[in-house]
Amino acid sequence: MMMPMKQAMQNLLYVEKALRNGTYKAEAPMLTVLLEEALEEIKNTSFQFEVPCSSDTNIEHLKTYENLALKYKAKLLVDIRKLQHEINKKNVNGKYCLNLVQKIIESNLYMNHVKAMIQNTSQKTKFLKLKS
Repeated sequence: MMMPMKQAMQNLLYVEKALRNGTYKAEAPMLTVLLEEALEEIKNTSFQFEVPCSSDTNIEHLKTYENLALKYKAKLLVDIRKLQHEINKKNVNGKYCLNLVQKIIESNLYMNHVKAMIQNTSQKTKFLKLKS
């Protein structure tokens, strides 16, 4: 996967730092803007993965991988929106927010889940050698 979303990741790292330092209440407006920027960048980015194919005609599994990537992209958008909502609450649950942002960062914006699924299924796939 290409990583064009460097700014989104930097924004999430800044939010994580504010949550760790306990300055998230004072910085709530700034964090909201950063999370909104991350949301916009993610919405406007398409994720790309390399998927093994055994032949040019055997590509039915590609739609499954595409749907999986869309699922995790939607999950990412929802979780960032949840994080944004939680930070704007009067009584912020800092531990919940920190756990959520760490989960997003550690999984590389949930794209590691998609990569793992592709690798797991491609190991089970038998590749046919085409004679030309």
